[in-house]
Amino acid sequence: MKPEEKPYADAARGFGDLIERVSVLHNSSRWESTQRDLTALLGEPSFSDGKAWAVFDRLNLGDEAESAEWCLLARVTDLDRMRARAAELNWAAAASTVGGHEIRMVLTAPSGLVVVAYTPVRG
Repeated sequence: MKPEEKPYADAARGFGDLIERVSVLHNSSRWESTQRDLTALLGEPSFSDGKAWAVFDRLNLGDEAESAEWCLLARVTDLDRMRARAAELNWAAAASTVGGHEIRMVLTAPSGLVVVAYTPVRG
């Protein structure tokens, strides 16, 4: 059977065609001191709201202590297609939620890898 004839041809490709960028996300209940330490280590963030979110090169710092302490953050082109692809690959997909600047869902791979997939809210 040729690859294009597989019923799950999209799943065989994984998520690559849906992801624009991936970075590491570290959530900490000690956000302020963690931001200070990361700034000492990596230099000033390219963005910080000063209380719950900071963006460094390839590393984001959040304050969502109820979320995974370390995970991947993936900006995607289409959350609905990500959800469908996750199902094909046997990944768990949580309900989508709306944040301050994005719509996101948490994906969990069979291995336990956690990925927060998001699309920016365009206003």
